[in-house]
Amino acid sequence: EQITTTGDKLGLATRTISAIDSRGLDKNGNSITDVPQFAEFVSEINAASPGDDNLPIELGESGFLWYEVLEVIPERQKPFEEVSDEVKEAWISVETDKAVKGVAQEIAKRLEAGEAFNPVLADILPTDSLGQAITSSTSEPLSRSAQSAEFPSVAVGAGFGTELASVGTIAIGENREIVF
Repeated sequence: EQITTTGDKLGLATRTISAIDSRGLDKNGNSITDVPQFAEFVSEINAASPGDDNLPIELGESGFLWYEVLEVIPERQKPFEEVSDEVKEAWISVETDKAVKGVAQEIAKRLEAGEAFNPVLADILPTDSLGQAITSSTSEPLSRSAQSAEFPSVAVGAGFGTELASVGTIAIGENREIVF
């Protein structure tokens, strides 16, 4: 409150952030990133206590960021009802990732055993909620320096890092695997 009053008297812009945690999230879990020197700001406010005289954060040649902590709200364990949707989403994501990885490893194992690519896919790939087979795609031939949204450089590197005529898999994001 003291900073707001002083800022108003001097014609300086002030802003009140009602709550921010040690990760820089507000009370609704949204990121508050439109603060200069954000990482330093979060670190400093989490080290401060109400009533402290805090040193301002230097903003290079553009000025300083003064801050004041009015209240520290103790951390609490959220009740399950508050986080049940997040827990469900996280669990589904983890289980889907395990299933995708398992399918990719089974495809790789059967290809390594000498089975043909298309029949293995037809046999293994599951169907979606509408009963449609989950699709796969085959890339164009790649060079060591190739990369695209579908084939990031880490996947290309993993492919070129295996022995000739070998099969492998690599995760390239949430619930996505490449078999090469």
